[in-house]
Amino acid sequence: MHMLGNAKQAKKGFHSHYVVGAGFAAVLLLLATAGAFTIDQLQVNRHVTARLITEATEKSRLVNELRHIARERAMLLFTMTRTADAFQLDEQRQQFDTGLTNFIHARIEYEKLPASAEEKQLFQRALFYIRTASGEAQNAVLQKIEQGHIKQASSILFEQAIPAQNKVMQTYTELMQLQDKETQTAILEINARSGRAQELITLIGLLTVATSFMVALLVVRRTRTMENSLQAEKDLAEVTLFSIADGIITTDAQCRVAYINPVAARMLNMKPEESEGKHLADILRLIETGSQMPIDVRAATHAGDCARLTSDQLTLLGRNGDTYSIRMTASPIMSPAKETMGAVLAFQDMTESHTLQQRLAWQATHDPLTRLANRYGFETDLELLIESATRRNAEHVLMVMDLDQFKVVNDTCGHIAGDQLLVQMALLIGQKVRKGDIIARLGGDEFGILLANCDLNAGERVAEAIRAAIADFRFIWDDKVFTVGTSIGVVPITCHTGTASLAVSAADTACHMAKEQGRNRVHVLRGDAEIAKKHSEMLWVTRIRQAIEEDRLKLYCQQIVPLAPHKDEVHYEILLRMVDEDGNIVMPGVFIPPAERYNVMPAIDKRVISNLFKLIQQSDLRGQRAFYAINLSGQSLMDESLLDFVLGEIHARNINPACLCFEVTETIAISQMAMAQRFINALRAQGCKFALDDFGSGMSSYSYLKSLHVDYLKIDGSLVLDIAHDPVDYTMVESIHRIGHAMGIKTIAEFVENEATLACLRSIGVDYAQGYLLHRPVPMDEIFKS
Repeated sequence: MHMLGNAKQAKKGFHSHYVVGAGFAAVLLLLATAGAFTIDQLQVNRHVTARLITEATEKSRLVNELRHIARERAMLLFTMTRTADAFQLDEQRQQFDTGLTNFIHARIEYEKLPASAEEKQLFQRALFYIRTASGEAQNAVLQKIEQGHIKQASSILFEQAIPAQNKVMQTYTELMQLQDKETQTAILEINARSGRAQELITLIGLLTVATSFMVALLVVRRTRTMENSLQAEKDLAEVTLFSIADGIITTDAQCRVAYINPVAARMLNMKPEESEGKHLADILRLIETGSQMPIDVRAATHAGDCARLTSDQLTLLGRNGDTYSIRMTASPIMSPAKETMGAVLAFQDMTESHTLQQRLAWQATHDPLTRLANRYGFETDLELLIESATRRNAEHVLMVMDLDQFKVVNDTCGHIAGDQLLVQMALLIGQKVRKGDIIARLGGDEFGILLANCDLNAGERVAEAIRAAIADFRFIWDDKVFTVGTSIGVVPITCHTGTASLAVSAADTACHMAKEQGRNRVHVLRGDAEIAKKHSEMLWVTRIRQAIEEDRLKLYCQQIVPLAPHKDEVHYEILLRMVDEDGNIVMPGVFIPPAERYNVMPAIDKRVISNLFKLIQQSDLRGQRAFYAINLSGQSLMDESLLDFVLGEIHARNINPACLCFEVTETIAISQMAMAQRFINALRAQGCKFALDDFGSGMSSYSYLKSLHVDYLKIDGSLVLDIAHDPVDYTMVESIHRIGHAMGIKTIAEFVENEATLACLRSIGVDYAQGYLLHRPVPMDEIFKS
């Protein structure tokens, strides 16, 4: 029995030992398994955290680098539109190209990094904008700059390149926000995983204490190790938040600040420890940028919900009074049970970007010297006033004014003095208009003024006050004193005005008429009929320029007949007709006046000379005794390039200068004596002839003939028409002829239309006659064909 009892006890002990051993082994196995699992989780977490930090830091760096390069290239384009120096422009172009190379390198580095599908989609969208709208617009700006079309380049820059660039910048910003969001999600996942590992360690510790002291010590030691690892993970997470360029604030479920990174602390102007534990509303002061209305942060974060703080247009107020334009994203931190544990607020400082946009917008519409509106801004405001006049039947006034003596100041004292004069003129004009009226510098010494809700009579009084103030003004530079005048054109803006370009053109015309009337005066275009007349003249200018480009100026000629029978040479005066768009002949009396008013005559005269020389060259009549009289306008005579043009055409086409005679009117030759003498002397030295046209019609003074070395006097037709019936006309023609012959100058009588007139001219001894009695004008090519 004893043996049986011992056997049973032994068996029981054996089973007890087996149970204890099995239990201890199970505990040890559980401990080993749990320890191995925990270590594996720590290694995974450490690896994931390290990779997350590396990837987040590298992605943030590369996206910031791409944004910086894109912004620098946009600034370079803007600088290139304001750079006149060719060397600086070349250097800026090289910097622009270098930026593209750096951009490509950064893009390649970014594409090597792992990214989510949404990140790749945003990145590819940014690249698409860069390659299409932004890239094409920037290339167009560069092309216009290289072609010298700076104004068009600026227009493309602000209307296409900058809006496209803003899309690129916005996409990069969304990419950074997405990266921040994914980083936060990963951090939350790591924290949750760490929590589960810690729970497992605690359970193992309790089981180990129940089995043995050694197991307990082992569990304690391993628990401490795990806690240290978790602290390291937390530190790594904080380092990640510390390295992010945006401001980060995390809160608990009651919206009390749990963490604030250095960027957020700097913008709020407080130390991180000052904010911890405070309610978010106590440290965060926000204003809505558009409406400037303060945001009630406490109400917006009621019940721990911060999502309502998410906005792209916010202004952050620091404790020291600093303000920041920010873009804020607020996201809740959710527990596994879908309960709100707190929130993460990320805000990006957009102050520099907004300041740049505001600066570019201001520069696009203002003159940097006078700080007035420029032509672009002025025309934008003018279009609004025209729309107002059309919609509300309101009346406004538009003025265009030119300074009369600006060039004198510039040439005498230099451009610095000229710039200072413009600044003072801007201030002086501003004193004579209302506070809400618009003043602009349209270019050079030209200013524009818009008077809203002002009738024409009141506008004329304002214009006269400006003119009088400028006339009384004395500009002093060094030891010199200058008197400055102004010519002002005034037009009404009504529902009948039409487009802004038509209104400005009408005001320009009125200003031009003020100059023609003697300068330092105001000219008002009153009524639609007068404006329509000026507009018609401007349309004629467009038609004339188009006719010149399409070679629709047709040469006619009228023979100048010698009255002495022994004279065998043939003279022709070159006349001009214009062929309109329908093939009809337009007489010079229709298109010459607008051409003279809008300074198109030099282009017409040059085309006449070129076409005539071409006909002479092609006809092979250069050796015959024929003379071709070419009329020159006063504008052409004042064109310093005309002389070189004529000489160049003579030499290029091998024209005999002796067959050419240039006609200038008596009035033009006398009023522009110095230019006329220089032109006449230079071409007479080559063998050309000169005639003084319309002699006797204006400022006739025989003394001028001593200074003007001409070959012919063309007696004005008004003296010739009634010579057979008016003894005064007869005597005047006879006097001109005798004086001319005494000076060795031959005479030509115009407007010979009947035999009686011709007989009188023969009796006086006039050398040549011209008129319908002798020869009617015919196309020039018919003369060469015959």
